[in-house]
Amino acid sequence: MEKSPESKLKTVAILLSLSTGVYYISYVLVFYFVYVIKYNFFVEMIFPGLLAVSLIALFPIGFLTRGLRNTNFNIGYLMYVAGIILFEFIPIPFLIFLGNFFLGIAYRDIGRLEKNRNLEKAGWVASVPFASFIGFSLCYVYYKSPEEVEKEEEMRREMEEIKPSPVPYQIGIGKLNSNGDFEFSFYSPREDKIIGVKFDDKIVNTEIPVKTGKNIVKGKVEIDPLKMVAGNLYNITVTFTNGETFTAVLQYSP
Repeated sequence: MEKSPESKLKTVAILLSLSTGVYYISYVLVFYFVYVIKYNFFVEMIFPGLLAVSLIALFPIGFLTRGLRNTNFNIGYLMYVAGIILFEFIPIPFLIFLGNFFLGIAYRDIGRLEKNRNLEKAGWVASVPFASFIGFSLCYVYYKSPEEVEKEEEMRREMEEIKPSPVPYQIGIGKLNSNGDFEFSFYSPREDKIIGVKFDDKIVNTEIPVKTGKNIVKGKVEIDPLKMVAGNLYNITVTFTNGETFTAVLQYSP
């Protein structure tokens, strides 16, 4: 599945850091070469090349963020690209400053929306002229894609579900496929080992190590698909080394 444009904003942040870093550092050097050492070779030969590097770093962003519905980011990106191009002819950085401001604000807004204080602060830094490349670098560090946020939320929910208990208990509902493959999660109060799996009066001898805390158990049992009903719940019983048994609930999905 293709990732959403929002998922690529982490990569975009490092490209913006590279582009703004090259531009602002070269802009500062212009004043040093022209007004301090009175040498125009940098301005005439090297500075245009650095602007080209800055512009090239921006090109992939247009493809990475295609379809992105973030007004501040889109406006800022267009302003920044236009500002870099026009700077070759009119050396006034106002449009570049404005573009960086909107780009930084876009990351700030995402940080607020996701309650990510570090990203929000990084967005503010990125919106400030001459500090943008530092801010975008921090945005790269702190930005979390929707997939990462969802994964962290899922892990948080799982941790909330896992509570210490003197006896094993199942976490969620397991899965059972038409080929007999099954999977379920459960909490174990101790280290142990599963030595047998029973389903529909058929026992499979197996050895599955068990750790203290959450365990994900996968295995295979013999089933008759003609007797199974999609969506129905079925029980599977596992036996530990001390003879204790534990019953897990599985949902059949052909």
